[in-house]
Amino acid sequence: MPRDDERNGLEQTCRQCPTQSLRSQCPHTLEGREYLKEQNYLRQRAQESSLPPAYHWLLPHSSGAARNWAVTGPSPDTSLPTGHANTSNLSAALVQSTDSGYQIDLSLLPAGSVNIPTRSVQSTANSPAVTGSGGANSVSSSNQLPLSNPSRSFGPPESDSDNEAARRTSTSRRPRLRISKQNPAYGHVDGAMRGNQMYKILRTKPLRPVIEEQAEASARFLRSVSDIIDRCERVSHETGCWLHFSAQHLFARGGFLHYTSPRFLREAKQDAEQIINHSHRAFSSLIAARNKESKDMHKRLLAAEENKAASDAALAIAQEAERNALGRAESIQRERDSQAEEMEVQRLQLEALRAQLALAQKKVGTPSSHT
Repeated sequence: MPRDDERNGLEQTCRQCPTQSLRSQCPHTLEGREYLKEQNYLRQRAQESSLPPAYHWLLPHSSGAARNWAVTGPSPDTSLPTGHANTSNLSAALVQSTDSGYQIDLSLLPAGSVNIPTRSVQSTANSPAVTGSGGANSVSSSNQLPLSNPSRSFGPPESDSDNEAARRTSTSRRPRLRISKQNPAYGHVDGAMRGNQMYKILRTKPLRPVIEEQAEASARFLRSVSDIIDRCERVSHETGCWLHFSAQHLFARGGFLHYTSPRFLREAKQDAEQIINHSHRAFSSLIAARNKESKDMHKRLLAAEENKAASDAALAIAQEAERNALGRAESIQRERDSQAEEMEVQRLQLEALRAQLALAQKKVGTPSSHT
């Protein structure tokens, strides 16, 4: 049955809107949504710079999403910043809906966070401000600003630095290395056998360098072997296999570590015991040989150190004798030089005396030899 306004030829009003807005201006019709979108876009430029960037996340930039957000509340995937007071009531009180656009109640923002000149933004006659689903009274338009730019996506805008960091991260990521038979990047496990044939097992990680410290190597051995034995138990329990594992460390002082599956012990107990005994003898022989070799090497090292000490002492004595001989030779050379200087002085004195004697003979007039 047609309504009264339809019979009278008047423009229809929306029964779903609390304010009975015209259907051509309400968000429940396609024509009304287009009208609201156009009105919101016309107001965006003048009011966009009034809200600080820290609160741009409050702007529902899509007209349809903004209307639904203001009327029915935020969607489940709409994220709000943590620590904001009364975030659960933002859909009802903070954002106010009108037929001509969407407005934020600046009185609900933290004090001193927004510095806007006092002015009044009047809504159109056909666009009275209404509250959200909370049912609160309308807030004065002097404390409200229409939201802007419907072309932007709803949510906090991303800065250029964030985009640049994301680009650098995406370009700096290395492709994941996939190990396969066609790409054995780290080679195969050395020593794996299947019967008397080599069994190729791909290495999933590169081999690490040898641990030089004895304590660190022992700790690493215990951790790794304990984990291997734990895996052996799970495998034997889940598959019911015959399994034996044994290991011993170079510097171990106790018994070797080993594990034998329950099925192996149950069905071939004597063979399993023989394997354990053979392993014990082999490891004991290796450790004894290594200890013997270590003792021999230690003895040879001590003898070499003693020989070196004796050689160093003899060398020190020889060097001291050489230094003494050099000192004596230097003293003898100095004495010789001193004697040579004295002889030279005496020779000069003798020549001077001879010259004086010759001069005296000339003055006295020594008679010639024939008189």
